Amino acid sequence: CVADFLKTEVWTMSGLVRYHTLFVMNLAKRQVQIAQISCQMNGEVMAQVARNLTDSEDGFLDGMEYFVCDHDVLFTKQFEAILKSSDVKLLRTRVATPQQNGFAERFVKSIKEGCLNKLIFIGEKSLKYAVNEYVEHYHHERPRSTTLVTNHQGLGNVIPFPYAPRNAERAVQS
Repeated sequence: CVADFLKTEVWTMSGLVRYHTLFVMNLAKRQVQIAQISCQMNGEVMAQVARNLTDSEDGFLDGMEYFVCDHDVLFTKQFEAILKSSDVKLLRTRVATPQQNGFAERFVKSIKEGCLNKLIFIGEKSLKYAVNEYVEHYHHERPRSTTLVTNHQGLGNVIPFPYAPRNAERAVQS
């Protein structure tokens, strides 16, 4: 599992506010989960995120062995201890080597180019809606790229979780 933050500016009643989005990705499936979107990221919030990710019933990290991230200060010792208590080892990339977390960096680039850089967000709700819609698109609809860099290369350029064809759904219902 890999993780990273991305930052987005959002217009609020208080003016322009920077929001942080933490996402995690299951590399084997290229499945992305948005773990937190907030303008108030701190150690306590991140501890709760770690508890949610390692929940024994429906935590995204259930069955994962490693959690790869950078040296962001928000990945605190408490965050690491919570992961460790669930047998998930936190691995940090070397400083100034984003290529060590290339899948996460590529997702950041994709969501920024395909969504975030094209919109002006007014309030937290609009940001959350856009991010969740993009993740849905990423999982179910994202086409192959026509450029040199193709999407989902590690999966043979196959969409990770394609929607079932509508004709097949109708045939099953008949």
